[in-house]
Amino acid sequence: MDKTRYFTVTKSSSGDVGGRYSSKSGPAAAAKKAASKRFQGSSTGGKNKIRLTIRETGTNDEFTYDAERIKLDKPIVRKINGSTITSKYRIEVKKAAATTRGGGTYADDIAYLDA
Repeated sequence: MDKTRYFTVTKSSSGDVGGRYSSKSGPAAAAKKAASKRFQGSSTGGKNKIRLTIRETGTNDEFTYDAERIKLDKPIVRKINGSTITSKYRIEVKKAAATTRGGGTYADDIAYLDA
Protein backbone atom coordinates (compact mmCIF):
# COMPACT_ATOMS: atom_id res chain seq x y z
CA MET A 1 0.00 0.00 0.00
CA ASP A 2 1.89 3.02 -1.31
CA LYS A 3 0.21 6.13 -0.06
CA THR A 4 1.16 9.39 -1.71
CA ARG A 5 2.06 12.11 0.78
CA TYR A 6 1.89 15.83 -0.01
CA PHE A 7 4.18 18.58 1.25
CA THR A 8 4.46 22.36 0.95
CA VAL A 9 7.41 24.69 1.61
CA THR A 10 6.81 26.85 4.69
CA LYS A 11 10.28 28.43 5.10
CA SER A 12 13.17 28.85 2.70
CA SER A 13 16.50 30.63 2.81
CA SER A 14 15.68 31.86 -0.71
CA GLY A 15 12.47 33.44 0.61
CA ASP A 16 10.37 31.48 -1.88
CA VAL A 17 7.61 29.52 -0.10
CA GLY A 18 4.62 27.52 -1.26
CA GLY A 19 4.18 24.87 -3.89
CA ARG A 20 2.84 21.34 -3.61
CA TYR A 21 5.21 18.39 -3.81
CA SER A 22 4.20 14.75 -3.68
CA SER A 23 6.19 11.73 -2.63
CA LYS A 24 5.54 8.08 -1.92
CA SER A 25 8.94 7.55 -0.32
CA GLY A 26 8.96 10.36 2.26
CA PRO A 27 9.76 14.00 2.94
CA ALA A 28 13.35 13.89 1.63
CA ALA A 29 12.15 13.19 -1.92
CA ALA A 30 9.67 16.07 -1.70
CA ALA A 31 12.42 18.35 -0.33
CA LYS A 32 14.64 17.39 -3.27
CA LYS A 33 11.88 18.33 -5.72
CA ALA A 34 11.27 21.64 -3.94
CA ALA A 35 14.99 22.47 -3.89
CA SER A 36 15.31 21.62 -7.57
CA LYS A 37 12.47 24.02 -8.38
CA ARG A 38 14.09 26.83 -6.38
CA PHE A 39 17.50 26.30 -8.01
CA GLN A 40 15.88 26.43 -11.47
CA GLY A 41 14.42 29.86 -10.81
CA SER A 42 16.26 32.98 -9.84
CA SER A 43 15.04 32.89 -6.22
CA THR A 44 18.36 31.55 -4.87
CA GLY A 45 20.34 34.48 -6.22
CA GLY A 46 22.98 32.22 -7.75
CA LYS A 47 23.69 30.36 -4.49
CA ASN A 48 24.19 26.63 -4.57
CA LYS A 49 23.02 25.93 -1.01
CA ILE A 50 19.63 26.55 0.54
CA ARG A 51 17.74 25.49 3.64
CA LEU A 52 14.06 24.78 3.44
CA THR A 53 11.35 23.58 5.77
CA ILE A 54 8.53 21.51 4.35
CA ARG A 55 5.23 20.68 6.03
CA GLU A 56 3.21 17.58 5.36
CA THR A 57 -0.25 18.83 4.46
CA GLY A 58 -2.16 15.95 6.09
CA THR A 59 -0.43 15.85 9.47
CA ASN A 60 1.23 19.30 9.69
CA ASP A 61 4.56 17.63 10.58
CA GLU A 62 7.53 19.81 9.61
CA PHE A 63 10.89 18.69 8.26
CA THR A 64 13.96 20.89 7.65
CA TYR A 65 16.56 20.06 5.02
CA ASP A 66 19.77 21.57 3.68
CA ALA A 67 19.97 21.25 -0.09
CA GLU A 68 22.99 21.69 -2.31
CA ARG A 69 23.23 21.89 -6.09
CA ILE A 70 26.37 20.19 -7.40
CA LYS A 71 27.59 20.65 -10.97
CA LEU A 72 28.23 17.38 -12.77
CA ASP A 73 31.61 16.83 -14.44
CA LYS A 74 29.83 15.50 -17.51
CA PRO A 75 26.16 16.34 -18.22
CA ILE A 76 23.71 13.44 -18.33
CA VAL A 77 21.66 13.34 -21.54
CA ARG A 78 18.58 11.14 -21.81
CA LYS A 79 15.50 10.86 -24.00
CA ILE A 80 12.06 10.70 -22.41
CA ASN A 81 8.99 10.44 -24.63
CA GLY A 82 10.95 11.79 -27.61
CA SER A 83 12.30 14.82 -25.72
CA THR A 84 15.98 15.20 -24.92
CA ILE A 85 16.67 16.10 -21.29
CA THR A 86 20.11 17.33 -20.22
CA SER A 87 21.00 17.33 -16.53
CA LYS A 88 23.95 19.56 -15.64
CA TYR A 89 23.49 19.40 -11.86
CA ARG A 90 22.49 16.96 -9.16
CA ILE A 91 20.67 17.92 -5.99
CA GLU A 92 21.65 16.54 -2.59
CA VAL A 93 19.43 16.98 0.45
CA LYS A 94 20.39 16.25 4.03
CA LYS A 95 18.22 16.52 7.09
CA ALA A 96 19.28 19.67 8.93
CA ALA A 97 20.28 19.52 12.55
CA ALA A 98 17.85 21.22 14.93
CA THR A 99 20.34 24.09 15.15
CA THR A 100 23.62 24.23 13.31
CA ARG A 101 25.16 27.05 15.32
CA GLY A 102 24.53 26.06 18.90
CA GLY A 103 21.02 27.23 19.71
CA GLY A 104 20.57 29.96 17.12
CA THR A 105 17.42 30.96 15.29
CA TYR A 106 16.31 29.92 11.82
CA ALA A 107 17.82 33.16 10.47
CA ASP A 108 21.16 32.21 12.07
CA ASP A 109 20.95 28.80 10.45
CA ILE A 110 20.35 30.41 7.06
CA ALA A 111 23.39 32.68 7.56
CA TYR A 112 25.39 29.51 8.24
CA LEU A 113 24.74 28.40 4.66
CA ASP A 114 26.38 31.54 3.32
CA ALA A 115 29.68 30.69 5.03
